[in-house]
Amino acid sequence: MKIAILTQPLGKNYGGIIQAYALQQVLIELGHEPTTVNRFSKTPLYIKALMPAKPLIYKVLGRKYYKNLSKEQEAYVYGDMKIFISNYMSFSKPILNTKDLKRYFKKGKFDIAVVGSDQVWRPKYSPDIYNYFGDFLRNKKQIISYAASFGVDNWEFTKKQTDTCKKLVKKFKAVSVRESSAIDLCHQYLGADAELVLDPALLLSKDDYQKVISSCKGIKKNSGILTYILDRNETKTEIVSYVKHKLKKETFSAQPKRLLDDTSSKNIEDYKYPPVEQWLSSFKDADFIVTDSFHGTAFSVIFNKPFIAIGNAERGISRFKSILGLLGLEERLILDTDTDKIDTLINQEIDWSNVNSVLSDYKEKSKSFLRKAL
Repeated sequence: MKIAILTQPLGKNYGGIIQAYALQQVLIELGHEPTTVNRFSKTPLYIKALMPAKPLIYKVLGRKYYKNLSKEQEAYVYGDMKIFISNYMSFSKPILNTKDLKRYFKKGKFDIAVVGSDQVWRPKYSPDIYNYFGDFLRNKKQIISYAASFGVDNWEFTKKQTDTCKKLVKKFKAVSVRESSAIDLCHQYLGADAELVLDPALLLSKDDYQKVISSCKGIKKNSGILTYILDRNETKTEIVSYVKHKLKKETFSAQPKRLLDDTSSKNIEDYKYPPVEQWLSSFKDADFIVTDSFHGTAFSVIFNKPFIAIGNAERGISRFKSILGLLGLEERLILDTDTDKIDTLINQEIDWSNVNSVLSDYKEKSKSFLRKAL
Protein backbone atom coordinates (compact mmCIF):
# COMPACT_ATOMS: atom_id res chain seq x y z
CA MET A 1 0.00 0.00 0.00
CA LYS A 2 1.32 3.48 -0.89
CA ILE A 3 1.06 5.73 2.14
CA ALA A 4 1.45 9.51 2.44
CA ILE A 5 2.45 10.58 5.96
CA LEU A 6 1.37 14.02 7.14
CA THR A 7 3.41 15.38 10.03
CA GLN A 8 4.61 18.79 11.19
CA PRO A 9 7.35 20.48 9.09
CA LEU A 10 10.65 18.64 9.52
CA GLY A 11 14.24 19.78 9.69
CA LYS A 12 14.57 21.95 12.79
CA ASN A 13 13.72 19.58 15.62
CA TYR A 14 15.34 16.26 16.58
CA GLY A 15 12.20 14.73 18.06
CA GLY A 16 10.07 15.66 15.06
CA ILE A 17 12.57 14.11 12.65
CA ILE A 18 13.00 10.90 14.64
CA GLN A 19 9.28 10.25 15.15
CA ALA A 20 8.74 10.68 11.40
CA TYR A 21 11.67 8.39 10.61
CA ALA A 22 10.38 5.76 13.05
CA LEU A 23 6.86 5.80 11.61
CA GLN A 24 8.27 5.25 8.12
CA GLN A 25 10.39 2.35 9.37
CA VAL A 26 7.46 0.64 11.07
CA LEU A 27 5.25 1.01 8.00
CA ILE A 28 8.01 -0.47 5.85
CA GLU A 29 8.29 -3.40 8.27
CA LEU A 30 4.54 -3.92 7.85
CA GLY A 31 5.04 -4.20 4.08
CA HIS A 32 3.96 -0.73 2.96
CA GLU A 33 5.56 2.03 0.88
CA PRO A 34 5.47 5.26 2.93
CA THR A 35 6.51 8.79 1.96
CA THR A 36 6.51 11.74 4.34
CA VAL A 37 4.90 14.83 2.85
CA ASN A 38 7.12 17.90 3.03
CA ARG A 39 4.24 20.23 4.00
CA PHE A 40 5.25 23.64 5.29
CA SER A 41 4.22 27.29 5.16
CA LYS A 42 5.98 29.88 3.08
CA THR A 43 6.78 33.06 5.02
CA PRO A 44 4.53 35.88 3.71
CA LEU A 45 6.29 38.84 2.08
CA TYR A 46 4.96 41.30 4.67
CA ILE A 47 6.52 39.20 7.44
CA LYS A 48 9.86 39.19 5.62
CA ALA A 49 9.62 42.96 5.28
CA LEU A 50 9.20 43.31 9.04
CA MET A 51 12.22 41.13 9.87
CA PRO A 52 14.63 44.07 10.49
CA ALA A 53 12.21 45.50 13.06
CA LYS A 54 11.55 42.14 14.72
CA PRO A 55 13.77 42.70 17.82
CA LEU A 56 12.00 45.97 18.66
CA ILE A 57 8.51 44.57 17.97
CA TYR A 58 9.12 41.55 20.19
CA LYS A 59 10.56 43.72 22.96
CA VAL A 60 7.45 45.95 22.94
CA LEU A 61 5.19 42.87 23.00
CA GLY A 62 7.24 41.28 25.80
CA ARG A 63 7.92 38.18 23.70
CA LYS A 64 11.10 36.15 23.38
CA TYR A 65 13.11 37.16 20.34
CA TYR A 66 14.90 34.58 18.18
CA LYS A 67 18.01 35.23 16.14
CA ASN A 68 17.42 36.09 12.49
CA LEU A 69 19.18 33.74 10.09
CA SER A 70 19.83 34.37 6.43
CA LYS A 71 18.90 31.61 3.99
CA GLU A 72 22.55 30.54 3.81
CA GLN A 73 22.97 30.60 7.59
CA GLU A 74 19.81 28.54 8.11
CA ALA A 75 21.04 25.95 5.61
CA TYR A 76 24.29 25.68 7.58
CA VAL A 77 22.72 25.60 11.06
CA TYR A 78 20.25 22.83 10.17
CA GLY A 79 22.39 21.18 7.48
CA ASP A 80 23.07 17.90 9.27
CA MET A 81 19.37 17.46 10.05
CA LYS A 82 18.54 17.85 6.35
CA ILE A 83 21.25 15.30 5.50
CA PHE A 84 19.67 12.76 7.88
CA ILE A 85 16.26 13.23 6.24
CA SER A 86 17.82 12.84 2.80
CA ASN A 87 19.77 9.71 3.78
CA TYR A 88 17.16 7.87 5.81
CA MET A 89 13.71 8.95 4.70
CA SER A 90 11.46 9.04 1.68
CA PHE A 91 10.54 12.73 1.58
CA SER A 92 8.34 14.54 -0.92
CA LYS A 93 9.03 17.74 -2.78
CA PRO A 94 7.94 20.91 -0.93
CA ILE A 95 4.16 21.22 -0.62
CA LEU A 96 3.06 24.81 0.08
CA ASN A 97 -0.74 24.70 -0.11
CA THR A 98 -3.83 22.51 -0.22
CA LYS A 99 -4.04 22.60 -4.02
CA ASP A 100 -0.51 21.23 -4.34
CA LEU A 101 -1.27 18.60 -1.69
CA LYS A 102 -4.34 17.38 -3.59
CA ARG A 103 -2.33 17.20 -6.79
CA TYR A 104 0.58 15.38 -5.14
CA PHE A 105 -1.66 12.77 -3.47
CA LYS A 106 -3.52 12.07 -6.71
CA LYS A 107 -0.43 12.04 -8.95
CA GLY A 108 1.45 9.80 -6.52
CA LYS A 109 -1.45 7.33 -6.55
CA PHE A 110 -1.40 7.01 -2.77
CA ASP A 111 -3.83 4.55 -1.25
CA ILE A 112 -4.14 6.23 2.12
CA ALA A 113 -2.88 9.13 4.24
CA VAL A 114 -1.56 8.67 7.79
CA VAL A 115 -1.60 11.73 10.04
CA GLY A 116 0.98 11.51 12.79
CA SER A 117 2.35 12.22 15.16
CA ASP A 118 4.09 15.03 17.03
CA GLN A 119 1.53 17.78 17.79
CA VAL A 120 -0.04 17.43 14.34
CA TRP A 121 -3.40 18.53 15.75
CA ARG A 122 -2.12 21.69 17.43
CA PRO A 123 -3.46 24.55 15.29
CA LYS A 124 -0.81 27.14 16.17
CA TYR A 125 1.96 24.78 15.01
CA SER A 126 0.23 23.67 11.83
CA PRO A 127 0.80 24.93 8.26
CA ASP A 128 -2.93 24.25 7.71
CA ILE A 129 -4.86 22.36 10.40
CA TYR A 130 -7.53 21.26 7.90
CA ASN A 131 -4.95 19.38 5.83
CA TYR A 132 -4.22 17.27 8.91
CA PHE A 133 -7.88 16.30 9.02
CA GLY A 134 -7.91 15.27 5.34
CA ASP A 135 -9.61 18.23 3.65
CA PHE A 136 -7.61 17.43 0.49
CA LEU A 137 -9.23 14.00 0.10
CA ARG A 138 -12.35 13.30 -1.90
CA ASN A 139 -13.03 9.79 -0.65
CA LYS A 140 -13.96 8.73 2.86
CA LYS A 141 -11.95 6.11 4.71
CA GLN A 142 -8.78 7.14 2.86
CA ILE A 143 -7.13 8.52 5.99
CA ILE A 144 -6.19 7.44 9.52
CA SER A 145 -4.37 9.11 12.37
CA TYR A 146 -1.50 7.43 14.16
CA ALA A 147 -0.63 8.81 17.61
CA ALA A 148 -1.97 12.23 16.67
CA SER A 149 -1.19 14.76 19.37
CA PHE A 150 -2.85 18.00 20.45
CA GLY A 151 0.24 18.68 22.59
CA VAL A 152 -1.87 20.02 25.47
CA ASP A 153 -4.86 18.83 27.48
CA ASN A 154 -7.02 21.90 26.77
CA TRP A 155 -8.86 22.77 23.54
CA GLU A 156 -6.98 25.33 21.38
CA PHE A 157 -9.22 25.22 18.27
CA THR A 158 -11.44 28.15 17.31
CA LYS A 159 -15.16 27.50 16.88
CA LYS A 160 -14.74 27.49 13.09
CA GLN A 161 -11.82 25.06 13.28
CA THR A 162 -13.76 22.84 15.67
CA ASP A 163 -16.86 22.71 13.48
CA THR A 164 -14.87 22.02 10.30
CA CYS A 165 -12.60 19.38 11.83
CA LYS A 166 -15.56 17.66 13.47
CA LYS A 167 -17.02 17.13 9.98
CA LEU A 168 -13.70 16.12 8.46
CA VAL A 169 -12.84 13.53 11.11
CA LYS A 170 -15.87 11.51 10.01
CA LYS A 171 -13.84 10.63 6.89
CA PHE A 172 -11.26 8.80 9.00
CA LYS A 173 -11.04 5.05 8.74
CA ALA A 174 -9.54 4.92 12.25
CA VAL A 175 -8.35 7.43 14.86
CA SER A 176 -5.54 6.99 17.35
CA VAL A 177 -3.86 9.52 19.64
CA ARG A 178 -0.68 9.79 21.67
CA GLU A 179 -1.99 11.15 24.97
CA SER A 180 -4.75 9.80 27.18
CA SER A 181 -6.15 13.34 27.51
CA ALA A 182 -6.54 13.42 23.71
CA ILE A 183 -9.10 10.61 23.89
CA ASP A 184 -11.38 12.91 25.90
CA LEU A 185 -10.70 15.89 23.60
CA CYS A 186 -11.62 13.83 20.54
CA HIS A 187 -14.83 12.62 22.15
CA GLN A 188 -15.88 15.99 23.60
CA TYR A 189 -15.03 18.32 20.72
CA LEU A 190 -14.88 16.15 17.60
CA GLY A 191 -17.41 13.45 18.43
CA ALA A 192 -14.80 10.83 17.58
CA ASP A 193 -13.68 7.66 19.33
CA ALA A 194 -9.90 7.38 19.58
CA GLU A 195 -7.47 4.66 20.62
CA LEU A 196 -4.33 5.31 22.68
CA VAL A 197 -1.05 4.28 21.00
CA LEU A 198 2.66 4.99 21.44
CA ASP A 199 4.64 7.78 19.84
CA PRO A 200 6.32 6.28 16.74
CA ALA A 201 9.81 6.78 18.22
CA LEU A 202 8.95 4.28 20.95
CA LEU A 203 8.06 1.58 18.42
CA LEU A 204 11.72 1.06 17.50
CA SER A 205 14.26 -0.55 19.85
CA LYS A 206 17.60 0.75 21.08
CA ASP A 207 19.20 -1.77 18.70
CA ASP A 208 17.38 -0.12 15.78
CA TYR A 209 18.81 3.25 16.80
CA GLN A 210 22.24 1.75 17.43
CA LYS A 211 22.33 0.75 13.76
CA VAL A 212 21.69 4.35 12.78
CA ILE A 213 24.43 5.59 15.13
CA SER A 214 26.92 3.02 13.85
CA SER A 215 26.32 4.01 10.23
CA CYS A 216 27.68 7.51 10.88
CA LYS A 217 31.42 8.18 11.02
CA GLY A 218 32.97 10.64 13.46
CA ILE A 219 30.49 10.21 16.30
CA LYS A 220 31.92 11.74 19.47
CA LYS A 221 31.73 9.53 22.58
CA ASN A 222 30.52 11.14 25.79
CA SER A 223 29.86 10.22 29.41
CA GLY A 224 28.32 11.86 32.43
CA ILE A 225 25.06 13.78 32.67
CA LEU A 226 23.28 14.54 29.39
CA THR A 227 21.32 17.79 29.49
CA TYR A 228 18.76 18.14 26.72
CA ILE A 229 16.92 21.37 27.51
CA LEU A 230 14.73 23.02 24.88
CA ASP A 231 13.69 26.09 26.88
CA ARG A 232 16.53 27.22 29.10
CA ASN A 233 15.78 29.24 32.21
CA GLU A 234 17.10 29.83 35.71
CA THR A 235 15.07 27.05 37.34
CA LYS A 236 16.33 24.42 34.90
CA THR A 237 19.90 25.67 35.27
CA GLU A 238 19.58 25.25 39.05
CA ILE A 239 18.24 21.69 38.64
CA VAL A 240 21.12 20.73 36.32
CA SER A 241 23.67 22.27 38.72
CA TYR A 242 22.18 20.40 41.66
CA VAL A 243 22.21 17.04 39.84
CA LYS A 244 25.80 17.66 38.75
CA HIS A 245 26.81 18.43 42.34
CA LYS A 246 25.05 15.37 43.79
CA LEU A 247 26.30 12.89 41.18
CA LYS A 248 29.79 14.44 40.97
CA LYS A 249 29.75 13.99 37.19
CA GLU A 250 30.35 16.39 34.33
CA THR A 251 27.52 17.45 32.03
CA PHE A 252 27.43 17.32 28.24
CA SER A 253 24.92 18.24 25.56
CA ALA A 254 24.00 17.29 22.00
CA GLN A 255 22.68 20.74 21.16
CA PRO A 256 24.13 23.89 19.70
CA LYS A 257 26.32 25.95 22.03
CA ARG A 258 23.66 28.65 21.82
CA LEU A 259 19.97 28.33 21.00
CA LEU A 260 18.36 30.88 18.71
CA ASP A 261 16.76 32.77 21.61
CA ASP A 262 20.31 33.73 22.63
CA THR A 263 21.21 36.41 20.11
CA SER A 264 24.48 37.44 21.78
CA SER A 265 26.90 35.68 19.44
CA LYS A 266 27.93 36.71 15.94
CA ASN A 267 29.62 33.34 15.36
CA ILE A 268 27.19 31.20 13.35
CA GLU A 269 29.09 28.07 14.44
CA ASP A 270 27.66 28.57 17.95
CA TYR A 271 24.15 27.89 16.58
CA LYS A 272 24.84 24.82 14.44
CA TYR A 273 22.90 21.67 15.36
CA PRO A 274 24.93 18.44 15.67
CA PRO A 275 24.00 15.47 13.42
CA VAL A 276 20.92 13.48 14.38
CA GLU A 277 23.14 10.42 14.84
CA GLN A 278 25.20 12.35 17.43
CA TRP A 279 22.00 13.33 19.21
CA LEU A 280 20.93 9.67 19.37
CA SER A 281 24.38 8.62 20.58
CA SER A 282 24.22 11.12 23.44
CA PHE A 283 21.32 9.18 25.00
CA LYS A 284 23.15 5.89 24.54
CA ASP A 285 26.31 7.26 26.20
CA ALA A 286 24.72 9.11 29.12
CA ASP A 287 24.99 7.97 32.73
CA PHE A 288 22.07 10.20 33.74
CA ILE A 289 19.73 12.50 31.79
CA VAL A 290 18.03 15.79 32.64
CA THR A 291 15.55 16.95 29.99
CA ASP A 292 12.47 19.13 29.45
CA SER A 293 11.73 17.44 26.12
CA PHE A 294 9.08 14.81 25.43
CA HIS A 295 11.34 12.96 23.02
CA GLY A 296 14.27 13.45 25.38
CA THR A 297 12.15 11.60 27.93
CA ALA A 298 11.21 8.93 25.38
CA PHE A 299 14.84 8.22 24.48
CA SER A 300 15.82 8.07 28.15
CA VAL A 301 13.31 5.22 28.36
CA ILE A 302 14.43 3.58 25.10
CA PHE A 303 18.06 3.45 26.25
CA ASN A 304 17.09 2.59 29.86
CA LYS A 305 18.85 5.58 31.40
CA PRO A 306 18.00 7.11 34.79
CA PHE A 307 16.48 10.52 34.16
CA ILE A 308 14.62 13.54 35.42
CA ALA A 309 11.94 15.05 33.18
CA ILE A 310 11.24 18.71 33.82
CA GLY A 311 7.67 19.67 32.96
CA ASN A 312 7.60 21.99 29.97
CA ALA A 313 4.33 23.95 30.25
CA GLU A 314 4.99 26.02 27.12
CA ARG A 315 5.24 22.92 24.95
CA GLY A 316 2.59 20.90 26.82
CA ILE A 317 2.84 18.76 29.97
CA SER A 318 0.06 16.30 29.11
CA ARG A 319 2.31 14.30 26.78
CA PHE A 320 4.86 13.82 29.59
CA LYS A 321 2.18 12.71 32.03
CA SER A 322 0.63 10.30 29.54
CA ILE A 323 3.74 8.31 28.60
CA LEU A 324 5.23 8.34 32.11
CA GLY A 325 1.90 7.30 33.60
CA LEU A 326 1.62 4.48 31.08
CA LEU A 327 5.05 3.14 32.11
CA GLY A 328 4.67 3.70 35.85
CA LEU A 329 7.30 6.44 35.88
CA GLU A 330 5.15 9.42 36.93
CA GLU A 331 7.51 10.29 39.77
CA ARG A 332 10.30 11.09 37.28
CA LEU A 333 8.44 14.29 36.28
CA ILE A 334 9.20 17.43 38.29
CA LEU A 335 7.95 20.99 37.96
CA ASP A 336 10.32 22.92 40.22
CA THR A 337 13.60 22.82 42.15
CA ASP A 338 12.34 20.63 45.00
CA THR A 339 15.72 19.25 46.15
CA ASP A 340 14.16 16.52 48.29
CA LYS A 341 12.38 15.07 45.27
CA ILE A 342 15.49 15.44 43.09
CA ASP A 343 17.55 13.59 45.73
CA THR A 344 15.00 10.78 45.71
CA LEU A 345 15.09 10.47 41.92
CA ILE A 346 18.88 10.48 41.82
CA ASN A 347 19.08 7.63 44.31
CA GLN A 348 16.01 5.68 43.18
CA GLU A 349 16.67 2.78 40.81
CA ILE A 350 14.25 2.27 37.95
CA ASP A 351 12.81 -1.21 37.47
CA TRP A 352 13.69 -1.35 33.79
CA SER A 353 12.56 -4.97 33.52
CA ASN A 354 9.01 -3.95 34.37
CA VAL A 355 9.13 -0.77 32.25
CA ASN A 356 10.39 -2.70 29.21
CA SER A 357 7.71 -5.34 29.66
CA VAL A 358 4.93 -2.72 29.72
CA LEU A 359 6.50 -0.91 26.77
CA SER A 360 6.69 -4.17 24.80
CA ASP A 361 2.98 -4.79 25.34
CA TYR A 362 2.05 -1.30 24.16
CA LYS A 363 4.35 -1.62 21.15
CA GLU A 364 2.42 -4.66 20.02
CA LYS A 365 -0.93 -2.96 20.66
CA SER A 366 0.21 0.07 18.69
CA LYS A 367 1.46 -1.96 15.74
CA SER A 368 -1.74 -3.98 15.87
CA PHE A 369 -3.71 -0.75 15.47
CA LEU A 370 -1.74 0.06 12.33
CA ARG A 371 -2.19 -3.43 10.89
CA LYS A 372 -5.96 -3.32 11.37
CA ALA A 373 -6.41 0.33 10.36
CA LEU A 374 -4.49 -0.09 7.11
